[in-house]
Amino acid sequence: MPMPCPIELQRLRYWQGQLLRSRDFRDQMDVEAQLRWWHNRSLHDAFGVSFGLKASPVYADDGNGSLIAVRLTCGLAYDCFGRELILQETRKIAVPDSEGRKASGMTLLIRHKETALYQKRSDRGEACLPGCDSTFQEEPEFLWRPSDCVKATDGVPLAVVNYETLQGEDESVKTLRWQDEFVAPVSRPLARPRVASGMTIPGNTPWELWRVSVPGKGDVTVGVQTRIDTSTAGFTRKPCYFAWLQGPLFDLENHVYIPTPFPSITDASTEGFTFRLLMPKLAVGESVLDIPDSVINEIAEDGLSISVENAARFNIGDEVAIGETERATIKDINVEENKITLDRRIPEGNLGRILRPVRFGPEQGEVRLETGFRVTGRVIERLESGGISEGVLNRLRELTAKPTGSGEGEFRTALETALEGIEEIDGDTVDSIVREAGLMRTTGLLPGSEVVVIGDDPDIPGTTVTVPRIVTEVDRSEGFVTFSPGAERGAPVNKAFDNPRIQIVTNGNFEDEFFLHARKQGLYVCWFGCQKEDALPVDCPERPGIETLCP
Repeated sequence: MPMPCPIELQRLRYWQGQLLRSRDFRDQMDVEAQLRWWHNRSLHDAFGVSFGLKASPVYADDGNGSLIAVRLTCGLAYDCFGRELILQETRKIAVPDSEGRKASGMTLLIRHKETALYQKRSDRGEACLPGCDSTFQEEPEFLWRPSDCVKATDGVPLAVVNYETLQGEDESVKTLRWQDEFVAPVSRPLARPRVASGMTIPGNTPWELWRVSVPGKGDVTVGVQTRIDTSTAGFTRKPCYFAWLQGPLFDLENHVYIPTPFPSITDASTEGFTFRLLMPKLAVGESVLDIPDSVINEIAEDGLSISVENAARFNIGDEVAIGETERATIKDINVEENKITLDRRIPEGNLGRILRPVRFGPEQGEVRLETGFRVTGRVIERLESGGISEGVLNRLRELTAKPTGSGEGEFRTALETALEGIEEIDGDTVDSIVREAGLMRTTGLLPGSEVVVIGDDPDIPGTTVTVPRIVTEVDRSEGFVTFSPGAERGAPVNKAFDNPRIQIVTNGNFEDEFFLHARKQGLYVCWFGCQKEDALPVDCPERPGIETLCP
C-alpha cells in the first residue's frame, strides 16, 4: 500500500512580489493533507467505510452462474493513515482467476492512489479551451490480496471470495464462492455526550403515593414516587437516565426495614423524570396467637349451660364461637364443675364442637401472642423432605404444642433433650432448627401496621383462612395486641381457627411505614443522565455533502 510521503510539517509564508512555482503550492497542499490525515487518524480513529461502498456479487449469464465480478457503489472510506478514499461512481471489479491459486480465499481492498503527479499533457487537452481544465478526478485503487495475509496497511477490506474445489468426472475444478458473512469495517464519527448527575436531599425527598387505576377496585396504592428536577443540567434532548435509592433500608433499633423495592423511571424529559418504587406487600415474621379453646362435652336441656374440658381458660363476657356460624356470650362460669352459662340456647348438634373466644370480631379484637421459642411447621416440612424418620418428627411435633422457654438457651436445652440419642440429628441441624424457630414476641408490631391473621379451617381440612387486620394498640409488657378490620371487608371474621397465628405485612401502610422510615434513615435518590451529542440534520447546508459524491 502506498505510504504517506514524509513531508516536513512547516508553515509556508509568502511576501509581496515573491516568485511562486507550482512546487510551492503542492508543498502547501501536502502539508494541509498531512495535518488532516493526522487529525482523522489520532482524534477520530477513522478506519473503515463511512458511507456507501456496498459490495454485491455479479454472476455470469453462461448458465453455470459463476462469479465473475464484484459491484461496488460509490462512497467514502478512510484507511489506517486517515486518508480519504472516495469512489464517485459505481464500479465493477473483476474477480481474480482461480487457476493456480493456493490461497483459500481472496479479499478485495480499497486503498489510496497517489495523485500528486501530473497527468500527461496528451490526457489533459488545452487548458484554455472551453470545458477543459487542468484538474482531474480523485479516485482510489482496488486490489485483491490473499485473505490469510491481509494487513491494515494494505487498505480497507470490502469483500471476500473463497475458492472451493469441485470434483468433476475427469478432474477437480476450482470455483469461486461469494462470502455473505463478511462485514466491512465501519468508520464511526466521534460523539461527545453531555453528562450530568445529581441527588435529592437526604431525609427530605418529597415522596408521594404511587396509585394506579384498577378496573373494579378504583385507585390502588402500589408504591411511592418522587419527581426529580434536572432542568439545571442543560439537556437539549431527552437523555438516558439512571437512578437508584440511596441510604440504609434497615432500622435495626426499631426492627423496621423496607424489603424489596423495585425502582423504575417514567415520564422522562429534558426537565426531569419520575422515580418510582414498586413496593409489594410481603409477609415477614410470624407469631403464634394464644386463643384458648375447649371441647363441648355436654349440653343441658335448656341449651344455655354446657360442660367443657377447661372452663378456667374463659372469662365472663367473652364472645365465643361454636363451629362456623353459632356465636354466644358467656354470662357465668363455674370453674370447679367446668360449666359455662351462655346468653343464648345452643342446639344439640354442637356437642363435641370446639368452643373458642372470638378475640377478633367485625369491629375490633384483642389477642395474646405466645412468647418463647417454638418449632414451626416449616421446620417439620423441611425435615420431612430430608428423609428424617417419623419418630424424630413426632418428638419435634411435641415441641410445636406450646412455646418452650423464654430464651434461646432454654429452647436449645429442651430441643436437645427431646432429640437425645438420635443419630440422625447433628449439631448443625439443631442450630438450624433454633434459627428457624424464632422468638415469638410482639417485636415488629407497630400501631398502624397491616397484619394477616391466618389459621387452619377445622371444617375443611387442608385449607387456610386469612383475615387482614390493622394493628391499633400493642401492650408489649403483657403481650396483647389489639387490631381492627383491614381493607378487605367481608372476610370470614367469625371463623374459629385451628393453629391460629399472625403474620406481619411489610410495605402495608406506605404513609406510616415508608415516609417515616425515609425521613429517619435519610433516604435519597441519586441520578445520572447522559445525552448524546446533537447531530446535524441531513438537509443542513453546512453539512459535508457526502451524498453529492454520487451524481
